[in-house]
Amino acid sequence: MKALFLVDVINFNADASCLSAQRWLEVLSGGYESEFYRWLSAYVRHNRKAVLGLPGATVADIQSFCPEGIQFVNENPAHFEVLLRPYAHDLAVLRTDLGFYTNCKVGFDLIQKTFKNICPWFLPPEFTLSASQVITLREMGVRGLFINLGRFKGQRQERLPKQPYRIQTFDNEEMPCIPFTHELTLGYLSALHHYRPELWNEANKSSKEAVLFSWRDAESPFFIPDSLNRELNWLKTEAPQRERLLLSEALPKLTFEQPASNEGTYTQYPAHTLMPWLREMRMLGFVQNLYTQELDLESFNSEAQFMWLQCINSDILSAIEKDSPKISIKIKPEDIENQEFTIWRTDRGTEGEAFLWLLQQARQGKSIQKWLQDGSQPYLIKIYKRLKLWENA
Repeated sequence: MKALFLVDVINFNADASCLSAQRWLEVLSGGYESEFYRWLSAYVRHNRKAVLGLPGATVADIQSFCPEGIQFVNENPAHFEVLLRPYAHDLAVLRTDLGFYTNCKVGFDLIQKTFKNICPWFLPPEFTLSASQVITLREMGVRGLFINLGRFKGQRQERLPKQPYRIQTFDNEEMPCIPFTHELTLGYLSALHHYRPELWNEANKSSKEAVLFSWRDAESPFFIPDSLNRELNWLKTEAPQRERLLLSEALPKLTFEQPASNEGTYTQYPAHTLMPWLREMRMLGFVQNLYTQELDLESFNSEAQFMWLQCINSDILSAIEKDSPKISIKIKPEDIENQEFTIWRTDRGTEGEAFLWLLQQARQGKSIQKWLQDGSQPYLIKIYKRLKLWENA
């Protein structure tokens, strides 16, 4: 019987549109007793390897409010590996060339300074990348990318390779790319919402692929009641059909094919629709204003560059353009029937407008530090701590 493996890749976006700053700070508070630390320690306790995709802003928050988590990841390299990510979880295709490079450079530097066990693969926020940005990433030392098949519909999904493949770049080079198995994402959410791992275990069992790659939002349990216990139950009830591997352990087991363009298969990183973030153009003025500001990025002072990074987060748009998800869940494990539950999106759009105003203040040479320091709202407390780390970097 051939060996079967699983690589569990986790996106943890501290600025997710459904994760309020207040809830995020609650998750981080308490040191060794915090939800975040207990979430990490559960992977080691249950011997579950995980590949962490932490944007730089998330790393900054963990450093500020739960440094014990950073230490724990570094003390357990057999269970955790960290990917390269930009600082802000943005929509890369909206960036200028310099804007994309700057966001990635700041994120890469922070991650490499903070963590010890790093695999130089890039997990794209929102799975949006332009062809030229793939070249930029390769020049920055990135050795591979990921694509989420579940984000594409109809013919576009049909034209994407289902196995690891090589993207062709404009300069006649290649970049390895790994597709995620969408059924695993759905199985994970089912396990969280219903305290039942059957769909997750079945997706692992039914696939004939020797190595499967899962992707999920790690903040998902913190949107709903009984947050941590849901994750712990899923980890505990995962069937042992596949051995978990870190990405670096899985790569030697993979063969990266070269897709044949004459068969209709995409040979570039596919273009992702922007409809979820710009559906009714409610934030069009914000996007246009921000892009105009970004054209002068090279002239920004330090505080202006910091505030620009806060402005470009994709979830500022998500919070305005996307409806709040309504899901069917069990509120308690012993419940017989499911209940409808609404995961309310935050007021991140208004926060984004405040960030853009602060960016404009910083560009005029006005100090934003006192304004942030005096703020009592959780999102301002979070940003002020990020600013202090930025100044001390």
